[in-house]
Amino acid sequence: WAVQCLDDSFDYVAMSYFQLLVVPLACAIAAVAYVLVWQPRLSSHAKARQQLKFMACYTLELLFLPLAQRVCMNFNCVSYDRYGERESYLSAAPWLSCNSSEYAGLLTVSVLALLLFVVPVAALPIYALWHGDNDAGW
Repeated sequence: WAVQCLDDSFDYVAMSYFQLLVVPLACAIAAVAYVLVWQPRLSSHAKARQQLKFMACYTLELLFLPLAQRVCMNFNCVSYDRYGERESYLSAAPWLSCNSSEYAGLLTVSVLALLLFVVPVAALPIYALWHGDNDAGW
């Protein structure tokens, strides 16, 4: 990514699509693999299962902040008057008009990432605290 920024070929929309689609999809695939493959194998090894769950939660929390930051950046449009007309541009990418179809697609993906990844991952610690360590199965 740094090389793309240096040679002026950085594409904010493409990078946002990658970060908002590929990263949560990889987490979903890892969760399905855990449920289907690792959990049955580790059913008799409580300590290994606990360590794997801790590692998965730790990884989710590490991915959470950059993804939540990217989602929030995609909602921040700045508007101003230019030649008597009201225009608005994305604050994180001032060359991207908030009235363009490109931004509409980015906004749709941002809302999906917010609902399908950011909110559920933020709710995991709350769920664990609410149900207690043993009841939640963590």
